[in-house]
Amino acid sequence: MDLRLPLTELVTKVNGAFGAILTDSDGEAVSVFALPDQTDESPYTGKERLQLIGAYHIITLRSCLSLSQRFNTGTVNHLICRFASATVLIKALKNNYALMLAMRADGHVGKGLLYLNEIAEIINQDL
Repeated sequence: MDLRLPLTELVTKVNGAFGAILTDSDGEAVSVFALPDQTDESPYTGKERLQLIGAYHIITLRSCLSLSQRFNTGTVNHLICRFASATVLIKALKNNYALMLAMRADGHVGKGLLYLNEIAEIINQDL
């Protein structure tokens, strides 16, 4: 399966979303879909910027997973990282992969999580 297709579907279904990325356990981009840059000023748009966002957030996810194991608090399934100008939704997948959706700060987090979970199931079947 072309993994760019479900990422494209995810971004187009969520108002305010501007990119999605599937990363492996090392934070390397397996597949990326990004809307074209709207301005040159925003640090959160474009394929290259999404790859950096993915790399940094996989480190955060791995740290949270490690802490949850260490303190026996249960499995981490999602992370929601809110910033002044963007929100990043992260879903842990099997085989240490992760799916991330980047959206404007005013984007609909609930809708983002709903579609993130749906697309995660499709991708998990392909991993």
